[in-house]
Amino acid sequence: GLQTAIWEAVNQIAQQEAAKIGKTVSTEFVASLADIVYSQAETMATDLEAFARHGKRSTISMEDVKLCARRNDGLVSIIIIIRLFKI
Repeated sequence: GLQTAIWEAVNQIAQQEAAKIGKTVSTEFVASLADIVYSQAETMATDLEAFARHGKRSTISMEDVKLCARRNDGLVSIIIIIRLFKI
């Protein structure tokens, strides 16, 4: 499911970035980071639905995404992950 896909994406990125600096990452680190990413994605989904509802729309628009990302800079990372891995 979605949590597994997020874990796999986070694991891949973390492993690649750690390798670039000669480090390793633990499974526990990846799991914790994946949990944070998943929680942020849940929050973003809730916010996006609220923005669309506020605009009296049933479909989330790119403007909703931009509003959501503007509210929290950390969400920009999630948007990038979703685009890269088509989660």
